[in-house]
Amino acid sequence: MHSNQSPISTAHTPATAQSPNTTQSPNITDATPISGELSIFYKAMMTGLFVGIIDTLICLSYNIGYRDVTGYLPSGFINVSSLIFIVNIVLLLIGILYFAFIKAFGSKDFVFILVILGLTAWCVWATQTGHRFDDDRLNAGFHGLLSGIILICGLSAAAIPFLYHSKGFEKHVL
Repeated sequence: MHSNQSPISTAHTPATAQSPNTTQSPNITDATPISGELSIFYKAMMTGLFVGIIDTLICLSYNIGYRDVTGYLPSGFINVSSLIFIVNIVLLLIGILYFAFIKAFGSKDFVFILVILGLTAWCVWATQTGHRFDDDRLNAGFHGLLSGIILICGLSAAAIPFLYHSKGFEKHVL
C-alpha cells in the first residue's frame, strides 16, 4: 500500500452515480407543491386536527371542572373516551369542510365563520331543548356540560380560518 492511499480503497467500490435507466426512490419533499408551500387540503385538514387536539384538552379540563363544581356524575354519554375521539374527529372533519368552503367560495372566510357560528348556536339550542333524563337536576347538568363542550368546539372551529392564514402557525406548527 502506498503511503498516500487510505486503508479503505475506493477504487473497487461500485459507482454511486445511477445510470439513466434506473429510477430513484421518491423524495418526501416531492409530495409538496413545487413552490414549497403546503397544499390547501393539507393545511386545512391539519389546522382542523390541531384545533381538535387543543380543544380535546380544553374540553377534558371543562369536563372535570364542571363535574367538580356541579356534582354532575353520569358519564355514560360524555366521558374521557368520547371526548378524546369525538372532539378530534369532529374538528378534523370541520377542517376538511373548511377546505370545501375554500374551493367553493374562495377567500370568503366570513361565510365559513357564519355557518359554523350558526351551526354552533343551533346545536346549543337543540341541546337545551332535549331531555336525556327524567330527573330535572340531572337533565340540567347534562345540558350545561354538553352546551359548554359545543361552545368550546364551535368557537374554536370558527377560528380555523385565522390559524389557516397565519404564517407563524404554518411555519411553527404545520
